[in-house]
Amino acid sequence: MSPLEALAEQLTTLDAAALPPSARDAARLHVLDTLAAWAAALDSPWHRILATLAPPGPDGETLVGAALAHCHEADDLFDPALLCIGGAVVPATLALGRARRVNGAALLTAVVAGYEAMGRLGLALGAGALLGRGLWPTAVGAAFGVAAAAGRLLGLAPAALADALALAAQHSGGLAGGADGIAGRNLLYGQLARAGLLAAEAAAAGVAGPRSLFGGPRELGAALGVEWDPARLLDDALPSIIEQTTIKPYACARQLHGAVEAALAWRATGRPALLQRVVVRLPPAAQFLDRPGTEGRCAPAGSAQWVLAAALARGRVLPEDLAPAALARPEVAALAARVEVAPAALPPLAATLALHTAGGVWEHEVRVPRGGPARPLSAAEVESKALALAAPRLGDAAAERLVVLARTLDRLDDLEELAALVCRAPGPPAAV
Repeated sequence: MSPLEALAEQLTTLDAAALPPSARDAARLHVLDTLAAWAAALDSPWHRILATLAPPGPDGETLVGAALAHCHEADDLFDPALLCIGGAVVPATLALGRARRVNGAALLTAVVAGYEAMGRLGLALGAGALLGRGLWPTAVGAAFGVAAAAGRLLGLAPAALADALALAAQHSGGLAGGADGIAGRNLLYGQLARAGLLAAEAAAAGVAGPRSLFGGPRELGAALGVEWDPARLLDDALPSIIEQTTIKPYACARQLHGAVEAALAWRATGRPALLQRVVVRLPPAAQFLDRPGTEGRCAPAGSAQWVLAAALARGRVLPEDLAPAALARPEVAALAARVEVAPAALPPLAATLALHTAGGVWEHEVRVPRGGPARPLSAAEVESKALALAAPRLGDAAAERLVVLARTLDRLDDLEELAALVCRAPGPPAAV
């Protein structure tokens, strides 16, 4: 049995009742976090554009949901392979699950399967290293993860699920682009989630997948130009990936979270002072986040200058803190102009922040930022983040209802109320 076939066999044996409590708890929180990130972009100009492009039904809901969930950089991240998993897997699973009238326990199990498949493929490929070559790691595994989740909801047998995964693997890859290509990358994400859904449906209809991608002369690793080990698809006992995936405390690029944490530590000291220089030291792989001025304003969540200006000025980094009106405020623009980025020999997600004032230099280093398995957010912190993201678009009552439904996800008889909160046409214009 090949690693691909063995993974499919493992995924079909997942059962909600047999999942460890920690995995069930993690799944509920990741579903909530993803739906809140999706809700944060509802009624935006981007939502209205997508609504004109999306077909009706699960395909369209998947395309729109994934593209919206990722557009503010508020969705989760599997740090070891730099994969945005929930933003693809959760919308696709919710859309298909709603159409097939499954219950919350089935949704939860499918979501866990999607995280496992996507995360394991990313580890096998060493996907995080692809970013330095201009490939987006998430694009390598998004369709694969969605196919696993959708295959579970469709009740695919192991052989058919292996075909679905192989069909999805043909969609692996996509360019990261620069600050001017963020909308295109979000659209790619939605399309890859939709491709994973199609792969599972095609396998259910009897379409065979190219399993040679996991061992033939034109295998996936060779096509992507990496030396890989398909056996890593089976490295750990199931489940493991969802409990290792970061829930971001801040709506910005994960590589900036250490610097944001340091900036908030400065604010907590209560030292009001005019900042003359702000120097952030990041590892070499994160230097692409040095995006000052108008370049950074094209994609502020991926700009060290604008993210740190927002954090220092407003004490948080939410989507509205990086909206055009917020960035145009004189105090924010002045801070952004003072931020300098320098390379340093630091671990991949570490950062050092040096704040220069007339009274001296305040320096703080964060080696391991909050949100990952080493420093996880509490359930209360995740729920608080979800309310902060969702309430501006859904209203307080609906945002609180979203939290309640996520808490009881595995006890829901159907998904209709949960899906109705986010799977909807755009309303009146709202600021992005």
